[in-house]
Amino acid sequence: MEQKILIVDDTAENRKLLTSLIREHTPYKIVVSKGGTHLIDKLDEIKSNPPDLILLDILMPDVNGYEISKILKEDSKTKDIPIIFLTALNDIESKQKAFEAGGVDYLSKPFNRYELLSRIKVHLELRASQEQLVQSSKMEALGKLTSGLAHELKNPLNFIYNFSQLNLQSIEEIQKILSEQSSWKSSEAYNEISELISDLEDNAKEINENSKRINSLLESMLNTGRDIYSIESETDINSILKESFLFSFNYFNVKHPDLEIELTEKYDTNLPKLNIPKGDISRVFINLINNAFYMLNQKAQTSKDYKPQISLTSARDENNVLIQIKDNGPGIKAEDQSKIFDPFFTTKPPGEGTGLGLKLCYEIIVEQLGGEISFTTEEGEFTSFLIKLPLSSI
Repeated sequence: MEQKILIVDDTAENRKLLTSLIREHTPYKIVVSKGGTHLIDKLDEIKSNPPDLILLDILMPDVNGYEISKILKEDSKTKDIPIIFLTALNDIESKQKAFEAGGVDYLSKPFNRYELLSRIKVHLELRASQEQLVQSSKMEALGKLTSGLAHELKNPLNFIYNFSQLNLQSIEEIQKILSEQSSWKSSEAYNEISELISDLEDNAKEINENSKRINSLLESMLNTGRDIYSIESETDINSILKESFLFSFNYFNVKHPDLEIELTEKYDTNLPKLNIPKGDISRVFINLINNAFYMLNQKAQTSKDYKPQISLTSARDENNVLIQIKDNGPGIKAEDQSKIFDPFFTTKPPGEGTGLGLKLCYEIIVEQLGGEISFTTEEGEFTSFLIKLPLSSI
C-alpha cells in the first residue's frame, strides 16, 4: 500500500519545496495543509484517512505546531502517527517542547535534503514495522480464539459421535433379536416395531454422518488457527515449559485447590534457542501437563497417603533437545497404550475428554516439527512423556 505524508506549513513556498523534493526522490503520496485552524477544521478527514507521517511546522498563526501535535496525540485514531517537526527554531528549549508534544524527530530550517529524506524513510519504515507487529498480534489472538473454540466444541461433538455409534450397535443387536422371533414375524406389532427401529437406525446414521462433517469443519478451524499464529521464532524451551506449567497449574488449582502437587524441575540452562513456533510447542506442553494433572487427581481420589508429583526436565544429546514430562499417577493400562495417539481415543469419562489432545501433540512434534514423541509407563506407578526436537531447528 502506498504510504502517505501530510505536510503542514503556513507558507506556500515551503509546502511547494517539500512537496517537490519528496515527489522527486520517493514514491510517497503527498497531501498538504496550511496548518492552524485550517488543519483543525479537517481533523475528521485526517482521522478517517490518516497519513503515515506528518511533517509539521511550529511557527504558525492561530494554532502552533506544538498545539496541533498535542491535539493529534490525544485522539486514539491519530496518536500513533509519527510527527517530524520542521522549523526555523534551533534552540534546545524548542526541541524539548517538540518532543514533549509528541514529536519523534526534529529538523531545523534550512535543512539538508538528504538528511530529511533519510529521516522520512526511517520513520516510515518504523511505522510499517509497528503496524505489521500489531497485525501479527491480532492474527495470533484470532488464531488462538479459533483453535480454542474448535477444541472446546470437539468435546461435546465427540460425545455425540460416540453415542451415535453405540446406538447403531444397539439397533443392530435389536434387529438381530427380532429376526430370530419367527413366531410373530407376521404380526402387526412386529411390523410396527421393525419400522420404528428402521427409523431409529436412519436417525442414528444421520447424526453419525453429520458429526463427521462437523468434525471436518472443526479440524479446518484448528488448522487455520494453527497456521495463523504458528510463526517460527527463536524459542527458549525452558521458558515455554515453565510458562506452560504455570498456565496449567493455575487452571487446575481453581478446580482442585486442596490437592498439593510436588514439582521437580531440572533444566539444562545451556540449551540453544530453537527456531520453532512458540504457540505450537506451548500447546503440546500444556496438553501433556493437563493430562498429568488429571491423572494425579484421579489417583489421589483412590489412594491413601499419596503424594502427587510431577517433574519437568530439559536436556540435549548430540542431535536433539530433550524434554521430559513425568507424573507419578496411575499410569496407562497395557490395553490402552497402543491407542494413545489415535484420534478420538480417550480414557476419560464421556464429556471430559475429546481424545484429540495427544493426537494434536503427535501432529505438531512429529509431522510439523520433524521431532519425536514417546512415552514410558508402569501401571499404578508413573507415566513419562519424552519429546525430541531436532537441533537442526536452531
